[in-house]
Amino acid sequence: MKKRVLIVEDEAWQADVFVRQLSASYDVTLVTNGYAAINAIDDQMPDIIILDVLLAGSTGFSLIHELKSHDDLAHIPIILITNLAETISTEIAAHYDIAEVIDKAALRPKDISAAVAKVLG
Repeated sequence: MKKRVLIVEDEAWQADVFVRQLSASYDVTLVTNGYAAINAIDDQMPDIIILDVLLAGSTGFSLIHELKSHDDLAHIPIILITNLAETISTEIAAHYDIAEVIDKAALRPKDISAAVAKVLG
C-alpha cells in the first residue's frame, strides 16, 4: 500500500509539478486551501503533508495550529514549501514540529520527492 501524501498548494503550476513528482511512488491528494485540507485529512489521514505557507484566504501556519490542537493529527509530518524559507528559523520550525522547510525559489524538480522520502524514511 502506498503512503498517502497531501499537498496543500494554491499555485496550479507548482502543484502540478509536485503531483507529477510524487504520484509514481505515493498516493497523492491535492487541495488548494486550508479548509479543503482539513476535509482531506479527515477523509484520508495522510502520512505526510506538503504545505505552502502563503495560501489564498489563510496561511499554512493556521492549518498547522489546527492540526497541532488535535492529538490524533499532531503527529503528521509537515514539509513547508515557501518563498519565505529564509524567514523561518530553526526555532520556529522546531516549535511547530516542521519536518523540513524547502525554499520554492531554490527548488529543483527532484527536491520534493527526496524530502518526502527522507521524512517518511
